[in-house]
Amino acid sequence: DPSSVILSGITGDVTRTYAFGGVKGSLYEPNKFLANMNVVTIPQDKNKAMWYDGTYYSNVGYMTEITAITTGDGAAVEEKYRELAKVGAKLPFSSEVVSDASYFVNWARNKGIESVLNKIDELIWGGLGADVTKPKEVYGIKAKGATAFNASTAGLALAIQDANIADVILAAATQIRISGKGQYMPKVVYMHPTDVTKLRSLKNKQADYINILPDGSLMVHGMVIMETAKVSANELLVATPETLQLHQKAGLETEIERVASTDSYVLYLRWRGQVVVPTTDILGNVYVSDIT
Repeated sequence: DPSSVILSGITGDVTRTYAFGGVKGSLYEPNKFLANMNVVTIPQDKNKAMWYDGTYYSNVGYMTEITAITTGDGAAVEEKYRELAKVGAKLPFSSEVVSDASYFVNWARNKGIESVLNKIDELIWGGLGADVTKPKEVYGIKAKGATAFNASTAGLALAIQDANIADVILAAATQIRISGKGQYMPKVVYMHPTDVTKLRSLKNKQADYINILPDGSLMVHGMVIMETAKVSANELLVATPETLQLHQKAGLETEIERVASTDSYVLYLRWRGQVVVPTTDILGNVYVSDIT
């Protein structure tokens, strides 16, 4: 074989090697929560997100001719606010890697940005912010932006035989319509991929798949399914998107610092913001902790 004779005369393999496709690794899920929040930019010189909780006391009743009303209505307003949370990361790298392997620096920089956005998305869902104890952490939708599912509130306890995931979703939406006095229209459902597959596998008596649209997307009782593993298996959120607010200071900030003493650089990434679902609007979202 002539080729083997030629190759046997070359020492080393570097000249016969080429790289393709760029750097692969460190995958992050799409940020389904972050992409569907109503973003509010916090203006200069402000660092709290405030809203008003209002209560109206109605004493509507019968009147008698030429008789004054004795009991009046009443109203009260309470200021509510949340502090901002701050998250960040840093990525140090040498000047040598900048000049010798810029492709690596660019990949790492992009992954750094992805990692921060991924963390924000995780906190939007599962953040443990709380008044007094953790005011400067993100108030997650799961803990502070939704109402717990209750079949009795929906008027459906023990009412649906052989209930499946689609029935649970419909019951949660019914709870929203009842407790929210018809003021909220749930439009999306956040679910783990495993549960989405279970939902996709539902069939009618003719073994035809149901809930699947012609384009392959999934919609249940008028609500779009958002698939994300950031929601744990066997739990789901039925949500009214208009209630979900993300207040932030100008988005994600990046800054590079030159460290002359070590001939290196540090990339800093920072974000300040907070999730806000006003008290009444919590009725527009229902969290199911156990689908089964």
